[in-house]
Amino acid sequence: MREALMNELLRSIFHTLGSAGIHYCLLRDGGRLDHLDSGGEIDLLVRGDQLAQVSGLLAELGFLRLPGWGYQPHHFFVAYDEDSGRWLKLDS
Repeated sequence: MREALMNELLRSIFHTLGSAGIHYCLLRDGGRLDHLDSGGEIDLLVRGDQLAQVSGLLAELGFLRLPGWGYQPHHFFVAYDEDSGRWLKLDS
């Protein structure tokens, strides 16, 4: 049941990005999205000119942007999904 809840969050993220015309791709581990254990990190490649839009969309979905000192050009976003009891981190 918990995996299904996480899958709903992921589907919501990908649907939101796609509906907004955001160009992105999963960098690795796309096949393990259904099996994230106690949360997880998703690596997304996002066009630089769409990053501000992505940041706003993720904020609407409950994600907070984390400081990325020393990790440029990476941008980190994190959210806690209460329904699944899991943390999810996006690295773009």
